[in-house]
Amino acid sequence: MTSRFTHSRLWLVGWLSVCVLLLFAMRSHAQEPGVTLLHISDYHSHGPAFYSAGEPDQGGIARLIGYLKSRRAEPNVIILSGGDTMNAGSPAWSDKHQCAEWEWFNGLLDAQALGNHDADYGQAVFQKCQAKITYPILSANVMTDGKPIFPDAYKVFDVGGMRVGIFALAGEDFERITKAENRPVAGALFADRVETARTVVADLQAEDVDAIVLFGHAYREEDEALARAVPGIDVILGTHSHLAVDLTQIEGTETYYISPYQYGTYVSEVKLQREGETLIVAGQLIPMDESVTPDPEIAAQVRDMQAALESDPKYAPLFQVIGEAEVELATTDHLQRDSVLGNLTADLIRGEVGAHVALLTASSFREPIPPGKITEEHLRTTMPYPNAVIVYQASGADIQKILDYSVSRAGSDFFSQVSGLRFIIRDGKATDVQILAAAESGTFMALDPTATYSLATSEFQGRFAGGYKELFAPLAYEATAVKDVRDTVRAYFAAHRPVRAERDGRIAHATDTLPAPTPGALPGSGGTSSFPYLIVGIGSACLVLALVFWRRRQVVS
Repeated sequence: MTSRFTHSRLWLVGWLSVCVLLLFAMRSHAQEPGVTLLHISDYHSHGPAFYSAGEPDQGGIARLIGYLKSRRAEPNVIILSGGDTMNAGSPAWSDKHQCAEWEWFNGLLDAQALGNHDADYGQAVFQKCQAKITYPILSANVMTDGKPIFPDAYKVFDVGGMRVGIFALAGEDFERITKAENRPVAGALFADRVETARTVVADLQAEDVDAIVLFGHAYREEDEALARAVPGIDVILGTHSHLAVDLTQIEGTETYYISPYQYGTYVSEVKLQREGETLIVAGQLIPMDESVTPDPEIAAQVRDMQAALESDPKYAPLFQVIGEAEVELATTDHLQRDSVLGNLTADLIRGEVGAHVALLTASSFREPIPPGKITEEHLRTTMPYPNAVIVYQASGADIQKILDYSVSRAGSDFFSQVSGLRFIIRDGKATDVQILAAAESGTFMALDPTATYSLATSEFQGRFAGGYKELFAPLAYEATAVKDVRDTVRAYFAAHRPVRAERDGRIAHATDTLPAPTPGALPGSGGTSSFPYLIVGIGSACLVLALVFWRRRQVVS
């Protein structure tokens, strides 16, 4: 009996020892700290705080720096900028101060992607700006003489028990939208994104990284296509499209996407952690609102710099009042429906040139105009780019194709705001399209595929915007006296004080999309870790076995 009891006791002790070691090992593994990514993008020289999404005092460089400084003090943090830090022409802050903020990010940023606006002031200015910073600029597909212009195609960080590889790529549109003199070096060209990404991803995988992150600078559609074409990219930090997108998994891939909107309104936060061979990804957008404390030194510099800007004779006229808004001239939902500002502007353009129809891409409107006094700077910040108006002769069938393409781009800034039309979006098409019976009429009738109509749009949309230019190319057009859409809007503001406008539902949806329900935890979605449950399960099993053997000992003895 003693022998049997001793054998059982030894067996029990051995089993419990194995359980304790296993639990200790798993507990240690589960507590690996992981990595936090912080990402900003498309700041576009928005130094002072601004009005956004119906709220004043949003963003601002002092608030952004203050937040990043507080996070920089934490362990295992990687901070990245997606580029487009400047914007020639608007806001005026950009023209006067150019890259003054770049050196404020020294000691904060780990890397910056090259944006299409970062050399807006020419190669000499870009190189002077670059000389002031301690963090690298990355863009693996920007080439000259067949070689990358930046020395590093990627960077690898060893933090939080993980190896994280980061890289950046110029968007497909850089070749078209960046003039030769606005590229970082003379003769700069842009290599194929997909082929470059395949090479970089393979190189990073050879370096045995735990996660691969792309952080700029391209449209969301391009990033999603790249994720499908090049497996192995774990996270894409969105840029260029000026979208606020919470963390989501790109359909048909294992890649996650998140985008912080524009101007420092949000910071993207993504947390990465390894559970064995599984990468756990969690993320959120952090608003840079009044809850975030601005850095006091930067705030003082911003006040001084803004005062210098407004008193400079070159820029002072931009801060003169040109009108007044009774209500917010909002851009809400302008990427998928009609909007207050989109309706007003398209109506003004159509009326100015006497066309049946007017279209303007949503990219024409970067910010709402807040209620109250309107300055020239407000107008230019809202509509940063000058755009001449041209008028096409288009059949109803042509207009239908253009509207269907616009609907296909819903959710992006290539969706169109319209005037002289109303329709319902159904199954990815513009349906039940109605058009004004005559240019000056208030009566609508069904769009006639065989009839010819006059269609006003911006020169950008008709001649240069990808997807649209191909549809407009076969159509005849004429220039108009409107050399800049903003001239027409400015004149209206001056003549109508205060301005009041509203949505009228000219672009409706057959069924409005309800907010998506909160999904359950998916593999790699950042849902609750399975380790606590596994540990409890093993612990419970060990306890049950211990009781069984204890009971057995009692019976035997």
